[in-house]
Amino acid sequence: YNNGNVAVNQNNNGAYIRGTDVRMRSGPGLTYDIMGHFNNGERVTILEVQEGWYQVRRADNSIGFVSSQFCIRN
Repeated sequence: YNNGNVAVNQNNNGAYIRGTDVRMRSGPGLTYDIMGHFNNGERVTILEVQEGWYQVRRADNSIGFVSSQFCIRN
């Protein structure tokens, strides 16, 4: 069974946020609650990819979702 979630290779999961007023959401979509905002250039770790959204971990270990258009993998 594939629910559309793709685990990320843990050796290449670094990324950074590109944009201002980028929202961290509780789930992979615009209908999910806003949990906070990312800083432009903020480093994050991608945990999972879900149809155009990344589940990410911030430096403070909080976990949320960001649209892939605002998150650049390195």
